[in-house]
Amino acid sequence: MIIRVCGVVIRHQKVLMVHHRHNGREYWTLPGGAVELNETPEEAVVREIKEETGLNVAVMRPLFDEDFNGNKNACRCFLVKETKSNQEAYLGHDPEQSDLPVDERMLRGVAWHSFEKMKDDIQVSQVIEILGIAIKDA
Repeated sequence: MIIRVCGVVIRHQKVLMVHHRHNGREYWTLPGGAVELNETPEEAVVREIKEETGLNVAVMRPLFDEDFNGNKNACRCFLVKETKSNQEAYLGHDPEQSDLPVDERMLRGVAWHSFEKMKDDIQVSQVIEILGIAIKDA
């Protein structure tokens, strides 16, 4: 069952990622989150990217599913495209954390990263492989 989603937004050979602080760890990840009741995974990824980054997107196609917390639960990763030109990505928030002070929220930042820089990320490495993105040798 698809219970989470994430989205790949690409601009100028860079991928949009969000910075999280969670359970004492800090990391960059693709924007995404939980699929809500009566929501399709496609609707969820569009909503999550808007909430976390402010970008308006549309789903192009699913890229892969990955295990999420076992029990046959999965996170589906989608390739998405921006639906408006010249959008500015900005740090949004998780509505469930809107009552928390900003410095206590999980979302910490949003930025465009080169595929080269993020090639060791588990999700980004799959995106690189599936889409055939060329990585420059260092």
